[in-house]
Amino acid sequence: MSLRNPFLLGLSLVAIGIWFNLVGYSGAFSAYGSLDAAFEDTRFAFYVGRVVIAACLMLMPAFFERSVFPLTIVMTLIMAFGTLSLALSFNQTLVPPIVLGAGASLFLGISYMWVDAALYVRIAQSVEAPLVVPAIIGAQIAEQLLGAVFGSLALGGVQLLICCAAPLLPLAVLLCVKPQHPSGVQTKPLEGAARTHFLALIAVAGVAVLAMGAMSSVGTWGATRPDYDSERLGASLWFNLLSCSFAVVCSLSLRHSDNKPISYRFQIPFLLISCSLVISLYANTLLSSGTLFVDALMTGVEYFSHILFWVMIVQAMQQLEGSPYRPAGVGMLAYSIFSLLWISSIEANSDLAIFVLISLICGLVFIVSVHPRLLYEKSTPAMADSDELNEYAVEGDRTIPVEANSIGLSLMLARRCALLAQEYGLTKREAEVLNLLAQGRTKTSICQLLTISEGTVRTHTAHIFHKLDINSQQELVAIVYGSDVEDWSRELA
Repeated sequence: MSLRNPFLLGLSLVAIGIWFNLVGYSGAFSAYGSLDAAFEDTRFAFYVGRVVIAACLMLMPAFFERSVFPLTIVMTLIMAFGTLSLALSFNQTLVPPIVLGAGASLFLGISYMWVDAALYVRIAQSVEAPLVVPAIIGAQIAEQLLGAVFGSLALGGVQLLICCAAPLLPLAVLLCVKPQHPSGVQTKPLEGAARTHFLALIAVAGVAVLAMGAMSSVGTWGATRPDYDSERLGASLWFNLLSCSFAVVCSLSLRHSDNKPISYRFQIPFLLISCSLVISLYANTLLSSGTLFVDALMTGVEYFSHILFWVMIVQAMQQLEGSPYRPAGVGMLAYSIFSLLWISSIEANSDLAIFVLISLICGLVFIVSVHPRLLYEKSTPAMADSDELNEYAVEGDRTIPVEANSIGLSLMLARRCALLAQEYGLTKREAEVLNLLAQGRTKTSICQLLTISEGTVRTHTAHIFHKLDINSQQELVAIVYGSDVEDWSRELA
C-alpha cells in the first residue's frame, strides 16, 4: 500500500485550503475592501463563480474528463493571478475597484472550485480505499492549524506571496500523480434508489457545510476570522487544536464507512451535525459565559462537516457509475447555491436564519433517517429474500416472513419451481407449466397464458407428474412448498 499518492494529494489539499482560508478570512485581503460597500459584491461574485463551475461539473462532466490537462494548467494560473488582482483591486485607481475585485473573485470562485474537485477526483482514482479517509482528515487538520499560524503571524505581503504560490503545488501534483485503479475488491455500482439517496445525501451535506460555517466562529467566506489575530497566537493555536481534536473524534464515525449499506452509512455523522446545530441555536440561552468549549466544539464540527462532505463525494466517485465529476458537481452546487442565498438574504436576518437552520435540522433527519425507510417500505412488497425483508430487524425482534409479501411470494414460488425443475430434469416449457400449476391455475387458464392447446397442457402435466412421481396437483403443491426445497435453496445460495 503506497503512501506517495495520498501524501502528495493531501499536501496539495493543504496548500489549496490555506489559500482559501487566507484569501477568504485573513484581514490582508478583506480589510482593504471592508471599508467599501463594493467589497460585498466581490464576495457575491466569488460564490457566483462557484455556482457556475459546479453546474458545469454536474451537467458536462465528460468535457472536464477530456480536458483535465489543459484545465489543470489554466485554472491554477487563474488562481495565482486572480489572487494578485483581488489583493490589488481596492488599492489602485486604474480600474474601478468593483470591476477588478468582482471579476477577480468570479474567476477565483471558478478556478478554486475546479482545482478542489480535480484533487478529490484524483484521490478517488489513485488512493487505496483504506487511506482515503485518513488523507482527507490529515489534510483538513493541517490546513486549519497552518492557516491559523499564517493568518496570525504572517504579514500581509507574506500572505499574498503564499496565496499566489499555493496553486502551483496542486498544478505539479495533478500533473505528476496519474489516475489509476486502486487495488481491492470491485463491488457492484450503486444504482436505482440507492444512487438517488446517495446524491441526495451529498447535496444535504453541502448545505450542512455552509450552515456549520455560518453558525461557528469560522463564518462565511469573506469575513475576517477572530482567531486570525497576531496578538492572540497562543490562544488561537490552543483553540484550533481543541477544535481539530473534536473534528478527529467526530471523524471516527467514518471508519469503514465505504463498506456499509448506504441506507444507514452516514446516519451517525449527520446526527453529530444536527446536534451541533441545535447546540448553536440555544448556546446563548443555555450558557451565559464561558463559551470557549462550545465555540471550539462548533468549530470542530465545522471542520468535520468538510471532511464528511468530501469523504461522501470520493465514495460516490468510486461507487456510482458515470463521471466522477458529477457527484462533485451535485455537492458543490448545493453548497454554492445555499451560500448565495445565505449571504444575500438570510445572513442579515436573525429570525430567518433561525428558521432556516431549524428547517435544515428537520431536513437532515428526514433525508438520513426517514427517506431510506420510505424507500425500503416502497420496495418491500417485491422482496423475496428474508434478509432483505428484515433489514431493520434487531436481535430478538419478530421477523417478517417472506410469505407476507404478494409479489415476494410470487418470486419465491418461481424460484422454488426453478429448483424443482433443475432437480427433476424438467424442460423449459414443463417448468413454466409447473409454476402455474403451483399457483393453483386451471388447465384452461394455463392454455390462455402460454397460448398452447389444452392437449399440450395435459401432456406437459403428465410428464411433470411422472418425473416427480406424483398423481395429483395437490401432491405437486405439497412438494413445491415442502421443506426439501428450503434445503436446496440454502445449498444453492
